[in-house]
Amino acid sequence: MNEGFTPASRRTDRDTSWAAASSMIAAASTQRESISTALRLYGPMGRYEIAGITGLDPVACARRLAELVAQGICRVAPDRHETTPSGRTGSVWAAA
Repeated sequence: MNEGFTPASRRTDRDTSWAAASSMIAAASTQRESISTALRLYGPMGRYEIAGITGLDPVACARRLAELVAQGICRVAPDRHETTPSGRTGSVWAAA
């Protein structure tokens, strides 16, 4: 699940930023795998539900979900929404 993803750093970033981004390559792959497995096992969920099941941070889930959508592994479920802890409406994702 690493294909096509490069560390998110700008050309002008310091070396420490490049090192931090590079260190996330393997972790991001593991996170994508956890999320896709959760969606296959438990069905459509919002990022807060996914975070609760996988133990990931909801922000990390959002980043990985965008990558999984780009890979065609999951999709946004247009007819479903979650209520976030702030009371707003959030998207729900499903395995593709």
